[in-house]
Amino acid sequence: MTLVNGDAFSLPFSTAAFDCVVCSQVIEHLFKSDWLFHEMAWVLRPGGRLILGTPDYGTLWWPVIERLYGFFAPNAYADEHITHYNRLDLIKCLGQFGFIVETFAYVFKAELVLVFTLEKKLYPSV
Repeated sequence: MTLVNGDAFSLPFSTAAFDCVVCSQVIEHLFKSDWLFHEMAWVLRPGGRLILGTPDYGTLWWPVIERLYGFFAPNAYADEHITHYNRLDLIKCLGQFGFIVETFAYVFKAELVLVFTLEKKLYPSV
């Protein structure tokens, strides 16, 4: 196995390098930038899948869970979510990069898991 040190805003892989990208519990900890999704599309082959997990701030439950967590575990991670996503905005945003949502599910009605297919490459190979 090869370990690679990289940056989500500049993935160190060639275009269409992967059939699947899994990004779980990451994007909410980074400053909002559509470039993250550009990079995910860049490294996926057409027809590849992106599995994306993040709290859904558009639900009633996640903000409640986060407040409770902050109360019962002060100085823990509750304040580390610097970008708040919701399902509809993510689907719209990723659509700009050629992603089509296949399905989505919730864990405890708050944690969102989306599965996308990269319909087509919007950026040519280098």
